[in-house]
Amino acid sequence: MTTTGTTFDLTALGRTVQQRDAAGRLAFYADDAVIEIVDREHPPSAPLRYSGVEEIRGYVEDVAARDMTHSVRHALSDGDTAALWVDCEFLSLRSPCLKRRRSHSHAE
Repeated sequence: MTTTGTTFDLTALGRTVQQRDAAGRLAFYADDAVIEIVDREHPPSAPLRYSGVEEIRGYVEDVAARDMTHSVRHALSDGDTAALWVDCEFLSLRSPCLKRRRSHSHAE
């Protein structure tokens, strides 16, 4: 018996996150997909949640448009779902002359 199917490419998903490729990243999500984000402001008991590809599109396009870098620290998948731990680093202007690096991590 032979089965065919598509293998989920977790490495490619991570690459779209790191390259801020919103269109490429969105191609990984089904119409009824859900993203749950756990970070300092959203603990596991109350994650930030985006449901459906249109909500996810708004989130992904917003994040991809920001002047920040993303590094995938950990990535896991069981074939149907994926989890990424992403470190984010961005520049924040505190005054016209001073730039300070800020960073945070989140899991989705």
